[in-house]
Amino acid sequence: MMKIGLLIISLFLSSASLAECNFDFRDMPAVPNGAEADVLEMYTAQEKIKSYVEKGEQSLDCARSGKINAVVIYHLHKVADAYNNELKVFNQKVAAL
Repeated sequence: MMKIGLLIISLFLSSASLAECNFDFRDMPAVPNGAEADVLEMYTAQEKIKSYVEKGEQSLDCARSGKINAVVIYHLHKVADAYNNELKVFNQKVAAL
């Protein structure tokens, strides 16, 4: 229970500190299902994710805490990995047409 409380406090402080940097890691863009998405959906998601990652990388210079940077980096990797996995599925679907 103590760990959960510390995690919540840490996330709150991370969010507050990142607000000064104009980046909220919780605004992670949605990743479409590669098996069901069309080209436009994948392209739109790619552009949103690129923008999210760029803003996140810029916030690393602004944030002064190693913990905050670790949280941001975690979320940047999480969304990029999720998109790349769905992109592989999408490419396999398109190649099979």
